[in-house]
Amino acid sequence: MGGRYPVRDVLSLFQIKVGTPFCKIGATTGETCGAIKDIAGEVIEASVYSLDGDSGSPGFVKNADGTASAVGTLMSSPDGDGYTTYFTLVHPLLAKWGLQVLP
Repeated sequence: MGGRYPVRDVLSLFQIKVGTPFCKIGATTGETCGAIKDIAGEVIEASVYSLDGDSGSPGFVKNADGTASAVGTLMSSPDGDGYTTYFTLVHPLLAKWGLQVLP
């Protein structure tokens, strides 16, 4: 992720839950972390700081071994609320396209 963390795997919807620590590396704001606040369909709401220019940033979970588990890509945040950020899950897209992340 952003050249800082080797990607170990991609988490599916069933492997994440509300309250899970969650981070992103944005082009504008760099690495910021918070927690998953809600999961609705294939969209995660996280308390992760972001600004314009961070769209497309990787959203991930840090692992104890220094790796990251990919979860989603930053798609939006409500106007005036830089601490609520929405991510679309990556796992369903990879499955749909028949792709996988290799260790």
